[in-house]
Amino acid sequence: MSSLQWDQLITDSSSERLRRAGLGQIRGYTSLSQTGSTIGRVERELPVTHIRDESFQVRLGTLVNALSRETIDEGYSMPSEDMFFQLLQKNKEEVSRWFHALENDESDHADLISKIIYMTSHISFETISQARMTFLVDWARRGLTHPNLDVQEAAIGAFENWRGSLALNALKEFYSSEQWLQQYVNQIISELKEGCT
Repeated sequence: MSSLQWDQLITDSSSERLRRAGLGQIRGYTSLSQTGSTIGRVERELPVTHIRDESFQVRLGTLVNALSRETIDEGYSMPSEDMFFQLLQKNKEEVSRWFHALENDESDHADLISKIIYMTSHISFETISQARMTFLVDWARRGLTHPNLDVQEAAIGAFENWRGSLALNALKEFYSSEQWLQQYVNQIISELKEGCT
């Protein structure tokens, strides 16, 4: 979204803003799913009933729509990271409540949850502590027990990036029946133990 488009969203009336952002009432987002050789659109309901700030709803909806078109490419930033970091910086309490509602929603939002945890892994642990955003660590810790492997991998990657005793302790508690994943975590634990001694 260009700067001009973003400015236009901010100055328009609220219902017009939502329509221009392609969000309707931001009750859902559209993600791409591949079935065979055809790509179809899948509508998912997102928990947004607790959000009262329409400007935040629009920015959150823009982020979610952008993330639905992106993929995680290990070792690289996602195109929407700056948008996510700005939203987090300006509305950390609202983002935290929204993510908690997303985790507890009955629908499957694993793709979105894994992408958000992946993006948080690019924030240094020092920054997280200084900005009083330790809830990001809690997101990753809960991601370790999520039933979806992509979410687990994103959470493991977050702790691998953050390093230190916090990461070591969190990963020591992790167990997966997926042998390759458990071996990977055991390797990270060995590296972290060497770094902590």
